Amino acid sequence: MPELSLSEMLDIASKIAYSAKMSGKDYKSQINRILEVLEVTSDERELKAPVLTTIAFVIRQMGRNEIDNKTGALIKDALFKLIDTDKPKDHARKLLGLFKWLYESIEKRRLPRVSTIDQVNFKWITDVVCGTR
Repeated sequence: MPELSLSEMLDIASKIAYSAKMSGKDYKSQINRILEVLEVTSDERELKAPVLTTIAFVIRQMGRNEIDNKTGALIKDALFKLIDTDKPKDHARKLLGLFKWLYESIEKRRLPRVSTIDQVNFKWITDVVCGTR
């Protein structure tokens, strides 16, 4: 499977950040916990192990109501897209890092509602942060 471009990763991370913000939950600690799980998991025989373990953790946190279902599903789907890349852990780290940055850029802002998450992309987030939307 071809790896996602930076532009695609930014668009996906923007959707996740928007969903997290609009859920009303505070995601700062959850983002860090997700990144920690990714980082501490390694298996030289199985390149997919860190990403699969991270998905399992996200699902667990959804079950505990720490992560809302919409945001959790977006994170899960994004990570599954990275499973078959040449370096799944590196790509997941990059995507989750972008999610963290974008979430931090909007967490204290009042965001306009969208009718569908597909309306949100990196350009949309930058417009909101810069006050042009």
